[in-house]
Amino acid sequence: MATALTVACRSHDTQWLNRGGSLVAALAAVAVYFQIHREINLEAERQRLEASTRAQLEAAEHATPLAQAAQRLEAQRRERQGKALTAERVRIGLAVAVCAFIGECLHGFGDVILEAVMRWLGK
Repeated sequence: MATALTVACRSHDTQWLNRGGSLVAALAAVAVYFQIHREINLEAERQRLEASTRAQLEAAEHATPLAQAAQRLEAQRRERQGKALTAERVRIGLAVAVCAFIGECLHGFGDVILEAVMRWLGK
């Protein structure tokens, strides 16, 4: 975007900002692929954590009270890890959505915004 803004200002052709917005939107579309790939990995990790927690809970039924307490602490740690994985999924989705939003706004209105800013600055 910085390059598109620089070219638009130097060439006095505000359409370059629109083109930069199109590029950002296109990159956001490519980022969806990487988001899906990361989501698959996060889901596999979540399933592994759930399976491990179930196995430990089953083993805890026959354990000593001290071992049961340790296993409950481990289960709580795994639950926090699961919540962290969910939060990472949300962050990834939000980043992709914000990039697409900014790109599309600039693609549609970049020239208008830049012309208004240039008039405001007196250039």
